[in-house]
Amino acid sequence: MARFIREAGYVPFMVRRALVAGRCEAIIAYSPPLSLGVAAVLLGWLWRSPTVLWLQDSWSNILEATGAVRSPLLLAGVRLFERVLYRLVSRVVVSGVDMDHVQQFVDPAKAVVIHNWPTVSTNGERRSSTPGEFIALFGGALGLAQDFDVILDAAERLRDGNRSIRVMIAGDGPKRGYIADQVRKRDLRNVILMSSLPPAAYDRLVAQAGCGLVTLKPGVASIPSKITAFLAAGVPVVAALPDGSAATLVEESYGGIRVPTGDPDRFMMAIRVLARNEVLRQNLSVAGQTFVKRHLSPELAFDRWERLLVELVEGQSNARFGGVPWSRPSGRRRSSGVIWTKWRTFSRPSRRLPGG
Repeated sequence: MARFIREAGYVPFMVRRALVAGRCEAIIAYSPPLSLGVAAVLLGWLWRSPTVLWLQDSWSNILEATGAVRSPLLLAGVRLFERVLYRLVSRVVVSGVDMDHVQQFVDPAKAVVIHNWPTVSTNGERRSSTPGEFIALFGGALGLAQDFDVILDAAERLRDGNRSIRVMIAGDGPKRGYIADQVRKRDLRNVILMSSLPPAAYDRLVAQAGCGLVTLKPGVASIPSKITAFLAAGVPVVAALPDGSAATLVEESYGGIRVPTGDPDRFMMAIRVLARNEVLRQNLSVAGQTFVKRHLSPELAFDRWERLLVELVEGQSNARFGGVPWSRPSGRRRSSGVIWTKWRTFSRPSRRLPGG
C-alpha cells in the first residue's frame, strides 16, 4: 500500500512540472509506474494533446504472478484501474509486455507493438575473460519477477564438476539480500554477486560473457530487455521462461537456448553445453546479432515511433481545426515532415531507455 501511495504522489509533481515547461504536441508516459499515465491523461485533456502510454510491464500481472498482492479484491481494483487508463489514452505502445496479456485490457486497434531496442554498447566486440574461465552473466534488476532459484540451483549443480564456469549476478533490487544469503548458506563459490555497474563497465562485462542468463517466474508476462541486449552484443542467451513473447523471441532469433521456467537441470545443462562448445556459441552469436539488425534495431523502433506520433499529432490537429493542418511556425521541421515545438521528459530520470 505504501508503494501505491508513493506512486500516486508522482501525479501532482509531474503535472506541475509539465505546466511550468509549457504545452507539448504529444505526451508519452513511461510505465510503470501507471501513475505517470494518469498525469499524461490529465495533461492531454488540458492541452488537448494526444497521449501515449509506453508499457514496459503490466502492474496487475507482476503483482499477481509474484505473489506481491494476494487479495482478489485489490487485484481486481488494479485490473480495473489499468483497463480505465488504457481506454483514456490515445495509444498504448507495448514494448516490454506480452501482447496477448495486454489485449485483455485494451482494444487491439489501440495497441501498437514497438519492440525495445538494445541499450548495451559493445560495438559488436567480444573480449576474452580470464583464460579458461566461462562467465554466465545475469545483469539488471534483482526483482520479484525473476526466478533466481533456477540460477542458484543450476550454479550449485555446476559448482564441483565445472570449476571453469562462473555465474555472475550484477544488479540491485529487493531480491539481492535473498541471493546473498543463499550464496553464503550453500557455499556457492562459483557465484559472484556484484552491485549495479555504470553503463560502460557493464558493457565491458557483457562483452566478456560466454552466455547471458534470463529468467522469469511462471505466469509473468514481461519481455526482459536484457534478451535484446545480449543478442545485440553477440552473447548467446540461456533463458528459463514461461510460454509467451519472451520465449518466442529467444527461439525465433536462434540466438540462444530456451528451457521451461523453473527447470534448473536443463538450465544447468544449457550453460554447460555452451561452455564446452565454442562453435555453437559462435553460431548463436552471429544469429542473434543478425536477428537484432533485421528486426530490433534502434532505427526501426524510432521510425515506428515517429510514424505513430505523426499520425496522432496530425489527427488531433485535423480534429481541432476542421481538417486544416495545424500550423506550427516555431517548430523545427524534420525530414519526415514532423514539426516538434517541445520535447520534454517529466518522469524520473533513467540511466538508459528502455531498461529493465
